[in-house]
Order: sequence, then structure tokens, then C-alpha cells
Amino acid sequence: MEEGEKLSKKQVELEGIIKRLRQQLGGLEGERDKLAGRLATEEGAVAELKKAKAKLEKDLVLAGGNRAARRRWRNSAALSLITGWCSVTWGR
Repeated sequence: MEEGEKLSKKQVELEGIIKRLRQQLGGLEGERDKLAGRLATEEGAVAELKKAKAKLEKDLVLAGGNRAARRRWRNSAALSLITGWCSVTWGR
């Protein structure tokens, strides 16, 4: 009889442990789902930032090209003025 009582107590103890572990598992699964949702949100934000970065880089390249074109135009205009002035001054 004592052996049966010991086994019964051990079974009750193990069932309590299983119940506690199942509760912990449920809590951890909920936290996992919450973090997965947060990760998806952050990944979406990263994708948006990458798109914005690519657009800004493209705009910078275009603006840099325009700036270079304006600089070339100014330099050629200045050179034309200088050579025009030189040809008038030196009779060229």
C-alpha cells in the first residue's frame, strides 16, 4: 500500500510539473508570436528605408550630374569670355 501511495504522490507531483511547463510554453509561444509580428513590422520599415535611400542616392547622382553639367557650362562660358576678351585685347 505504501508503494501505491508513493507512486500516487509522485504522479501528482509530475502532473503539476507538466501543468506548469505547459503554462510556461503557452506564455513563451505568445511572446514568440508578438516578437514575430514586431520583426515583420521592423522588416517593413527597413524595406521602406532602403527604398528611400535608393531614391535619395539616385537623386544625388542626378543632382551631382546636373551640378557637374552646370559647372562645365560655367567653365566653358568663362573660358569663352576670357578667350573673347583676350582676342579683343591681343588682337586675336
